[in-house]
Amino acid sequence: MLETLKATSPKENPLLDYHNYDELTELLTQYSRMYPHISSMFTLGRSVAGRELWGLRITDNPTQREAAEPEFIYLGNMHGDETVGREMLVNLIVHLLTSYGNVTDITQLIDTTDIYIVPSINPDGFERGRRANDNGFDLNRNFPDRFQDPNNDPAGRQPETQAVMYFWDSHNFVLSANLHGGAVCVNYPYDDFSTPTQCGRAISYAPDHDLYVDLSLTYSRLNEPMYNSNEFDQGITNGAEWYCISGSMQDWSYVWYSTLHVTIELSNVKYPAASQLGMLLWLFLGQEQGHHFFLLLVAGFWEDNRDAMIAYLKRAHLGLRGRVSDATTGEALKAHVEVKPVGKEASALVAVRTDNVTGDYFRVLLPGTYTVTATVPSKAPQTKTVQVPEAKAAVLDFAF
Repeated sequence: MLETLKATSPKENPLLDYHNYDELTELLTQYSRMYPHISSMFTLGRSVAGRELWGLRITDNPTQREAAEPEFIYLGNMHGDETVGREMLVNLIVHLLTSYGNVTDITQLIDTTDIYIVPSINPDGFERGRRANDNGFDLNRNFPDRFQDPNNDPAGRQPETQAVMYFWDSHNFVLSANLHGGAVCVNYPYDDFSTPTQCGRAISYAPDHDLYVDLSLTYSRLNEPMYNSNEFDQGITNGAEWYCISGSMQDWSYVWYSTLHVTIELSNVKYPAASQLGMLLWLFLGQEQGHHFFLLLVAGFWEDNRDAMIAYLKRAHLGLRGRVSDATTGEALKAHVEVKPVGKEASALVAVRTDNVTGDYFRVLLPGTYTVTATVPSKAPQTKTVQVPEAKAAVLDFAF
């Protein structure tokens, strides 16, 4: 197996070095071929220079759209010179695939989750060692913005931004994160204010503020350098309280698609030495074609982030889930599902939509009591009350 992987890197272990575009393409191709039963390779689209925005889908039936499985996505390297996230996502892909069938919680996670991992959405910037794409645009300022650019239209935006937008529109992502560098923290919405004088001075509250804090702590608590930060309390920050930006991916996906999305900053140094990344060592058990082996961890960024990345991914399963269907035929219905905490003055949280194919919906929530309203076009809304437990998801179906 190592002989196969040597093609992707001049070093003995390909995870010891940064993967350029060709190496990343080869590595993802190799792994999708070795694990076709739980993975499939895809592309979001192409960059300015024509490079594919490669990703890997990891789930137990990678050619199907299954019911009762939340969709999750990690994206990295939006800024071409912020490289640690790119390699952490490569490591995560390898870790998930090689642990399947050997590690119980990873096997269960893959069997019950539709996972998408895109190591680089700015391959041109990475190849040139610069922040912007090949047209000189900062992609994390190029998405629709609720104040400055409130039009969810890909037209006129950068090719990489358009690719992400079209992909998002064809899926129903419950939870997501994009990985950056230049600091060490988890940054959560909102990233802006309607009044710029508040930037860097106050929290820009999202309806899901309390949940966002909890999600961010899910990650930072398991990343020791992040949680013990001298700059960010417990390693987390509200975006606008840190500094404001317009057109961020996390705000866009939350405002227009109700995807709970954070930005994870992994390294104060944007392009640290590859020796600091951490790596995976291979110990084989049995025949090569069976792909049976253990993974041993060597200290570095991977050690800091591995458990945090898995824990954050698992949060897609906590809260509320259900299905909206036709009471007579059982067919899936398109619906919006809105939740509101009971006994609080807070207004309703951001509504989620059902999956167009399966009729399922997923809503990550904190434990508590909520009223839930499902709305289907041309039908009277239905409202129910549900108790959301701490360690699993409540199930609440609607039939119209």
